[in-house]
Amino acid sequence: MFLFIITSLLSVCSFVDGVHITLDHTIKITYIVHGYSVCSVD
Repeated sequence: MFLFIITSLLSVCSFVDGVHITLDHTIKITYIVHGYSVCSVD
């Protein structure tokens, strides 16, 4: 049971890390695209 708790915690942590990385990339891409569109408008 203890091992099960540890492995489930680890999988949750890695899943959260993956979500954070995905969100980070999405935000960066959005900023880059938005920055380019702002530059082209100016």
